[in-house]
Amino acid sequence: MENNDLNNNKENNIELNNLETENNIEENTINKSELEKKDKKNNLLIIVIVAILLVLVGVYFALTKIFVKEDNIVKQDNKNAIEEKPEETKIEEEKKQDEEVLNYTLKVYKYNSGGICPEYNKDYCKDLAFTIKTKTENAKLIKGVDAFALYEDDGLKVYNNYDGKITKLLNLENQYKNYDIFYKDQTVLGIVYYTTDENWCKYVLSGYYNIKNNKKMYDNKYAYINYLYNSSYLTAALGDKIYLLNIDTEKEELSVRQSYNYDGEICYVMGSNRFNSYSNNSKNFYYITDSDVFNAYKFYSNDKKLIFDKKLSEGQWSFKDKYLYVVDDKVIKKYDIDGTLMYTSKTFENVLGILENYAVYLEKGNLSLKNVDNDKSVVLGKWNESYRYDNWAVSGVYSRERLDNMGEKDKPEGVYVVIYYKEKDASGNYGMEYCYTKTGEVKTFAVTHPEGGRAKPVLYLYPTKTTKVKVEFAHPEYLTTTYPKYNKSWEVKAEPNGDLIDRDNKYYYGLYWDEIRYNEVDFHEGFYVTKDKAIDFLEEKLDIIGFNQRERNEFIMYWLPILENNEKSIVYFELTKERERGNKLIITPKPDSMLRVSIHIKKVDKKINIQEQKLEKFNRIGFNVIEWGGMMY
Repeated sequence: MENNDLNNNKENNIELNNLETENNIEENTINKSELEKKDKKNNLLIIVIVAILLVLVGVYFALTKIFVKEDNIVKQDNKNAIEEKPEETKIEEEKKQDEEVLNYTLKVYKYNSGGICPEYNKDYCKDLAFTIKTKTENAKLIKGVDAFALYEDDGLKVYNNYDGKITKLLNLENQYKNYDIFYKDQTVLGIVYYTTDENWCKYVLSGYYNIKNNKKMYDNKYAYINYLYNSSYLTAALGDKIYLLNIDTEKEELSVRQSYNYDGEICYVMGSNRFNSYSNNSKNFYYITDSDVFNAYKFYSNDKKLIFDKKLSEGQWSFKDKYLYVVDDKVIKKYDIDGTLMYTSKTFENVLGILENYAVYLEKGNLSLKNVDNDKSVVLGKWNESYRYDNWAVSGVYSRERLDNMGEKDKPEGVYVVIYYKEKDASGNYGMEYCYTKTGEVKTFAVTHPEGGRAKPVLYLYPTKTTKVKVEFAHPEYLTTTYPKYNKSWEVKAEPNGDLIDRDNKYYYGLYWDEIRYNEVDFHEGFYVTKDKAIDFLEEKLDIIGFNQRERNEFIMYWLPILENNEKSIVYFELTKERERGNKLIITPKPDSMLRVSIHIKKVDKKINIQEQKLEKFNRIGFNVIEWGGMMY
């Protein structure tokens, strides 16, 4: 029985083992199947990941190729743009640089009477005009005019006070002695730059900087480039020609041979011929002058059409509104700004001159005045053949402001016609001043000083530093007209460049006066001068005496017309020692050097053999003072 139980147990164990084995095999089979499934799943995942990676790599390389290509195209385009528009690229780069913080302030000061000061002065230039935010602490004003300033601030820049805009001049360096700001309306268009020699004897070649495109124009091509206000034109010279230059097109629109004798110099001497303009709204007359203002010839319309070609002395031509009035022999012609002849007057017996739109003429023994626009005329007074009409010095149309500035507050606004007598009248008067007033009245004023009195003495002061200067005359009773008004003395602040500021903070470039006739000369020596040699004569003698270019220019502008009105003249230069004996100048502080010149001009009918006057060169030392004037006989 025990054996049976043992056998049964054995059989049961065998069955149990078999069952376990079968279960293990079955379990292993199941596990193997699961593993196989898991492996397949993992392999599939790997394949998907690899595929995704391959796709991403492919996309990366594709995009990289595209971007590189596009970047190369952009770079090439930028390169082409830089090659095609280098100035615009520079401008953009500079704009980015100029976005830096402006930590400093440049103060620009003005005179009370207007105008920008070269620098601050506690006595006469302390009023603030405007301020400019600057990049550097030591920014410096170079030139100021109206609401504009040219200054140095890590390069040259222009400030426009109308809109607060700062413009950097990318291609213009601060290396020239002189700069002029060229503007129109409220916009700066450019800068004229040039250099002068030490004695101002002439202007050397210069140029123009166009702010619109940051470009130098006409650089070293012309001498003495200057701009015409309210236009897009420059006037310039080279050799024996003068030019009208169009800034927008950079072309020469007019080229005219100068009327004076060309001496071979390449420079353009101030006081010689130049283009001028007269503006009315957006249109201009263009015309050429000798000695800047006294004689004119060749008048052009707004479209540069020649409309009148005849040399005219001052008093024979004028502008008013949009019209040009000229004396053409015995008639008056009126042109509009487009060059159309609008009016030709009737033939006058004798046209003496024209003051704006008023003709001064003789008719039936009377001195008369006519408004050529409405043909309204008025008789001023009787004419005598011994009278002489002054058409270039005193006669004119005077406003209230101008009369007040001249110290003539007792006189009304109107058209003033001045005549001189050959001899004094019974009352001791030398002439008559007729005033045709705005109300249509004719008022008369006696001329109490003779024609040919000492005319237009002007005094320049050149201290070595800003200096308060007092000027007095030993004989103030000799003075007739003064500007600014002389009251026991003149007291001014004088700058080394000659700028003067009076006690009322008004600006002047010189001190002006007229004197009664005294100290006539006998012409025992001097020079014989003919009309055609007048310019050469004055330029040569003034250079010998020692005038700088500015002084020489203004002297010639005044006295050349007088010499050219005489076919033949004899001339004597009264110099410092003689002038001091006549009416001594008392100047405090005392100048280190002083030159006083008075030209004496006498009309003659024939050639005169006169002993030539010896002229000595003036040596400018330290604080120097220059005066010039003259007399006619």
